[in-house]
Amino acid sequence: MTTPNVVILSAGRGFRMYPFTVDRPVTLCTVANVPLLQSLLRQIEPAGFHQVFLALPARAMGMKNLALPAVPHGFHLEVFSPKAPALGQVGNVREATSHNDGPTLVLYGDSFLSVDFLRLIECHQENRSKGALATILYHRPPDLRVPEKDGRTYHGVMSVDQNRCISRFVEKPKVEEILPGFDLANAAVFIVENELMNRAEFQAAKNFSFDIFEPSVRAGLPIYGCDIGSGFRFDAGGIARWQEVNIKVIRREINAPIPGTEILPSVWVGAETDARSLQIEPPVLVGDRVQVAATARIGPEVILGNCCRIGDGAVVRNSIMMDNCWVGAGARLDHCLVGPHCKINNGVELPRFTVLGAYAVVGSDAWPVWAEEKEYQYEHE
Repeated sequence: MTTPNVVILSAGRGFRMYPFTVDRPVTLCTVANVPLLQSLLRQIEPAGFHQVFLALPARAMGMKNLALPAVPHGFHLEVFSPKAPALGQVGNVREATSHNDGPTLVLYGDSFLSVDFLRLIECHQENRSKGALATILYHRPPDLRVPEKDGRTYHGVMSVDQNRCISRFVEKPKVEEILPGFDLANAAVFIVENELMNRAEFQAAKNFSFDIFEPSVRAGLPIYGCDIGSGFRFDAGGIARWQEVNIKVIRREINAPIPGTEILPSVWVGAETDARSLQIEPPVLVGDRVQVAATARIGPEVILGNCCRIGDGAVVRNSIMMDNCWVGAGARLDHCLVGPHCKINNGVELPRFTVLGAYAVVGSDAWPVWAEEKEYQYEHE
C-alpha cells in the first residue's frame, strides 16, 4: 500500500468556537499553548508523513502565515481553500487528492489526540487485503452516554465483528440506543479509499459519517474499524470542550506534552519568563516571554499564552488567556477565556464565564489605538 495522502479538515465556519474563530481557523487555536495543528503534525510525523493538505475557509486564507510557525521542520503544508465549500468535508478531501492516487488519511482540525498512526496504517493495510474501503479509528470516550439537548450522544457509534468489520454505524444515536456491543465511538480519524468516495451513490455526499459511512455499513460494504488502544481523541472545537481539554492537560488527566520547564509540581514556565517571584497556585502553565508583576496572583487552573503581561495586584484564576494579552493592575479574572491581543484595563473585574475574542478591550477610558501595541506584539510573535 502506498503511503496515504493526509488531509486536515478545518474549512468550516467554526461557529462552535466563536469568538475565537473570528480571526483564525479552529486548528490554530491552542491547547496548553500549542496550536492544534502543530499537535496533529507532531502526531503523524513518526509514521513518516511529511506532506499534508490543510483545508481552510476562504476568510482564513489571509491568515495562512499564522499556520507556518505551527509546522515542524521538514513538513510540506499545502494550504487550500475549497473551491466548492458547499460540497462539505467529502468535497474538500476529493479536491485535495484529485491528482493523487491511493488512500487518504483524514483528520479534523479541532482534534486533540494521541494515536499510533503506524499501527493505524498497518491495520488498514491488513483490512485492505480483505477488501476494506475504509478503516475508522474507534475509542470509548467517557462522555459517550452523556446526552446533548436532543437526547443524542455527541458521537458516531458503531459495533464491529470478530474480524473488525463494522457491522453497525449510526451517527449521533439516542443515548438509550447505546448498549453493550454497540458502544464504540468514531474517533474522527480514518483512512478512506478513493474507490469509496468515487462510488456513484456518494457523488452528492458532504459529510463522511452521515453520507458515506452510515449508508455504506447499512449496505454491507466492507468498512473496518481499528481500536485506538492506549491513545485518545478529544474534540476541542467548542468553547466548553476546548476549556475542558486545556485544563485536563495541566491537571495531568490527559497524558500530553506540556511546553516549558516544570519549576514546581504542576507549574510550567516557558522561555524568557522570570518565574522567581511569581505567586502561583498550581496547576498553572505560563508561556514564553511572559511578564507577571511580583504582587500578581496566578492560579489555580490558569494558562497564560506567550507574551502576556499581568499587572501589579492582578488576580487570574481558573482562566485561559491566549498570546499577547495585557491585564492591568488590580484587575480580576475568574473562570474567563480570553482570546489573543486582548486588554483588560486597571481595576476591571470580569464577570465569571466571560469569553473575549481577539483584540477585545475592557475598561479603557479612551478608544484603543492598536498601533501603539504593534511594535511589542509583532516583535514577539
